[in-house]
Amino acid sequence: MRLTISTALIGALLLLCCPLDLSADENKPDAEATAVVVYKPAANAAEAIARIEQLGGSVRQIAQNDDSLEVDFHLGGRELTDEHLQHLQHLPKVISLHLKDTKITDAGLQHLAKIVTLRKLHLEKTAVTDAGLDHLSGLTNLEYLNVYGTAVTDAGLEKLKGLANLKRLYVWQTKATEAGIDGLKQAVAGLEVVPDPAKQRKIAQQSWERATAALAAATAALAKSKQEAGDLPGQADALKKKAGEAKAKADALKKQLDEANKRAAELKKQFAAVNKTATDTKQAADKASGAKTKINEAQKTLDLAKKLADETSQRYKVLGGKVD
Repeated sequence: MRLTISTALIGALLLLCCPLDLSADENKPDAEATAVVVYKPAANAAEAIARIEQLGGSVRQIAQNDDSLEVDFHLGGRELTDEHLQHLQHLPKVISLHLKDTKITDAGLQHLAKIVTLRKLHLEKTAVTDAGLDHLSGLTNLEYLNVYGTAVTDAGLEKLKGLANLKRLYVWQTKATEAGIDGLKQAVAGLEVVPDPAKQRKIAQQSWERATAALAAATAALAKSKQEAGDLPGQADALKKKAGEAKAKADALKKQLDEANKRAAELKKQFAAVNKTATDTKQAADKASGAKTKINEAQKTLDLAKKLADETSQRYKVLGGKVD
């Protein structure tokens, strides 16, 4: 006979023999959460990519037939420090770098100074200040820069005036002023700064002008409506008078129509009487015509009889008869 022991029974026996000390684990620090990735120099691009991925970053090729690279630490670079940015120098052609919400400081930007291929740089919500922007002056291919939520001021914007290819700059929640933004836009042709106080003011002014024009049009329309509404009682009285006149005329025409209908009825009656008389006259004429025919026939008969009598009398006389 084979003895079968359930998994649950085995677990219970193990607990009895070797009880677990759970209280010790409750206070045990999370080694993974507190681990710090120590900087280790990379010998080549492959090692650099491996180090970047270990830090929670990613390295992506921009396109299949393009060796340009995009390095992104956004949402995954919690352990990234200034030293780790040295790994980027081993990558052949980095054109986009995303460092939002990382721990980098002004010191870390010195490692970007040699990455002259860089076109797009995200520095949102980092500890970067005006001092860090000194290291970007040589990035002449830079087209996009985002310093949202940093301590950058007008002094930092001054350091960007040599970036002739810069097309878009984001300065939300910084200490940059309208004067600093205007000065940078004058130095860098075609630069769009967001937000741009002058542009926003112009848009606001245009919106205000459109709203003012709409208000004026609405006010004029209201005045016209009130004027038209004021004229309505007089117009209503005039229309009411015309309606009364039209009704009187309609009543007169109705009376005339009733009289014409009455006259037409009388004429119809007279016509019927005349028509009856004509019918009776025709019938009488037809009777008279029949009587005349009968008279003519009788006359013919009489003439014939008279002729016959004359002939008979002559024959009788010839025969010797005597006619009184």
